[in-house]
Amino acid sequence: MATYLIDYENVKSEGIKGIAQLSEEDRVVIFYSHNADTITFEAMDMIFNSKAQVSKYKILCGGKNALDFQLSTYLGYLIHEAKDSYFYIISKDNGFKHVVDFWKRTFRFDGYVYCFATIADGNARQNRFKNATAKERARAMEEELAAMSEELEAQGDSDLEESEEDSAPETKEAVKEAEELVKDTKKYSEESRNALTDAIALAQEVLEDTNATQETVDKALEAVNAAKEALVEVGNLRNVVDEAAKLTGETNKYTEDSVKALQAAIDEARKVLGNPKATKDEVATALNAVNKAKEELKVKEADKKDEEPKKEEPKKEEPKKDPTNENINNGSTNGGTNNGTSNTGSGNNGSTNTSSGTTTVSGNNNSVKAAKTGDTTNVVGLIVLCLAAGVVMVMVKKKRVH
Repeated sequence: MATYLIDYENVKSEGIKGIAQLSEEDRVVIFYSHNADTITFEAMDMIFNSKAQVSKYKILCGGKNALDFQLSTYLGYLIHEAKDSYFYIISKDNGFKHVVDFWKRTFRFDGYVYCFATIADGNARQNRFKNATAKERARAMEEELAAMSEELEAQGDSDLEESEEDSAPETKEAVKEAEELVKDTKKYSEESRNALTDAIALAQEVLEDTNATQETVDKALEAVNAAKEALVEVGNLRNVVDEAAKLTGETNKYTEDSVKALQAAIDEARKVLGNPKATKDEVATALNAVNKAKEELKVKEADKKDEEPKKEEPKKEEPKKDPTNENINNGSTNGGTNNGTSNTGSGNNGSTNTSSGTTTVSGNNNSVKAAKTGDTTNVVGLIVLCLAAGVVMVMVKKKRVH
């Protein structure tokens, strides 16, 4: 049978490792305090899966080393009840090595006392000597005592120096931080700063009292932390009000009603800023009201038009001419004449050469190259032709009469 006493403040969940390998005959006692009262899910699973008897003790009072003292006292009680058992202190605190040395060197009882960092380390030691003879166990104990004596001598007075350390470092640190906060007179309200100042003064008195109990020190720490949490921050509201006040002067830009609404919100916010007892909720409400009024400022219509960007009208594209539906002939249409050139708009696969130029007609796309202008030869030819035709017609007519 083995008993494991856990200094949970020192080893936390890490010290629980190995508990799942213990038997029904083994027992585990976990000593913890308000400074160490949380456990990981992994450690919980290990405890639930263990066959060992598990119990816990919460340290309710005492100073910095209260847990160490109570664990050591409980160890003495257990040794008296079961002198033939194995006892393992699970802690990394070197101070417990003095306890182990005391029981091994001063009281040669039938059991054994050891100190390890985890349950797994203690269980490994237990299994190693489980089937050892009495002679082997005695020799192992002598070797362990010799090694421990050397370690304690090398350690010297470090444990004494540790015991003289401040018994309330957490409280001192909290007071130091709080003192920095109350210096900022613009950020926090007067009433909340005064409350924190009072809590700091009380904590300092407790720290200076050498007879103060741990309970008194803890209450002083709680008071300081509570006053820090209750600080009412007004600095942000003050900055927002100052910025909003500048906007109320721009009456040429914003509508009268929206400026009045903003001014009303600013006035209410200034009342809150002027109240030394203003609460966090009041500050938050005032801040939201000013921000909302700023967002709802309406720009006057004239300014709106000036601010709106001018829209560029899209350029109109001229319709493209289809060369297949129109003969380009120096501005003339199909079937017309231009400088003596006739074009009926029909296509044929050939070309006609004239003395004044060349007209090309394509049967595939009905496109016509325009004849050159300024040549009168074709016009004279047509006149002669017309006259000749007239003469012929007159002669035919006379012939019929005769």
